[in-house]
Amino acid sequence: MNTLLLATATQTERTWAGGVTIAAGSLATAALLGWAWYEWRSKGRQLLLVLLLGSAVSFFVDPAFQRTAGIVLGAPTSASPGVYHLLGVYEALWCLFVYPMWISFITYLGYLALEEGWHRRRFWTVFAAMSLADVVAEVPSVRFGLYTYTGQQPFRLWGFPLIWAPNYMAMGLLLGAALHFLTRAAPGWRSWLALPMVASGYLGLCFVTGWPIVLAAHHTFGEPLVSLFGLAALAAQLATLQLIASQLPSDGAVPASTHPAGVARRAGEFTSDQAS
Repeated sequence: MNTLLLATATQTERTWAGGVTIAAGSLATAALLGWAWYEWRSKGRQLLLVLLLGSAVSFFVDPAFQRTAGIVLGAPTSASPGVYHLLGVYEALWCLFVYPMWISFITYLGYLALEEGWHRRRFWTVFAAMSLADVVAEVPSVRFGLYTYTGQQPFRLWGFPLIWAPNYMAMGLLLGAALHFLTRAAPGWRSWLALPMVASGYLGLCFVTGWPIVLAAHHTFGEPLVSLFGLAALAAQLATLQLIASQLPSDGAVPASTHPAGVARRAGEFTSDQAS
C-alpha cells in the first residue's frame, strides 16, 4: 500500500507538488525572516534567527529522521532534484524549503507561550490549529507522491498517519519550551549557543512523544496493537503538553503580563540593564 501511493503519483504530479512546496516554503521563510528581524530590532530577541538557521542546518539531519519515522521520499524531479545522498536516500530540494516553517515557526510559538505567559486556552488552541494545518498540508503531499509513510502506522487518512500531526506539533512546542528556560539566563548573542540543539532537536524529540509510532512503523504488529501504539503516542503528547501548559496561567486567573514567567523575564532584563 505504501509503495503504491508513490507509484500512483505521476512524474508530472510530483514535479508540480515539488514546485508548489518550494514556492510556499520560500514565501513562508521570507515572512519568518521579516518577523525575526522585527523581533531582534524591536525586542532584542535573536532566537527566531537562531531557529531559522538551525532549521536550514537540519536539512542535513533529515535522512536520519526519515529512517526513524519510516518516511520514503518520491523520486527527484526537475523542479526538486536530489541534493545529496545519505543513509541510502536522496534528499530532495523541496525539504530545504519546508523546515523553516515546519520547525522554526511552531518552536518559536512554544518559546513565546512561556516567554509572554500565554493563557492555557490560547496554548491549546495553537496546538490544535497547527495540528490541523499539518494534516491539511501532508495529505496532498502524500497523495501527489512527495513522500509516503511506510510500515504499520496508525490512523491513516489517504496514506497519512494522522498521529504524526500532533506529534510534530508537540515536538516543536517542547523544543520551544526548553529553549525558553535555557536561554532565559543567556540573552543576546549567547542564545546562539542553542544552534546545535536546534539543528537536530526535532530528531531527538521525535522519540519523546512519538516512540510508540516509531516502534509500530519498524515492526510487524497486528492492526489492533498498532492502534494501541497510536493511542499511547497521543497520551504521551497530551501529557507532555499539559506539563508545559501547567507553567502558564489559567484562563482569566492571572493576567499574562503578571505571570511568573513574564516577571522573571523582566527581572532578568532589569538586572542585565543594571549590570550594563
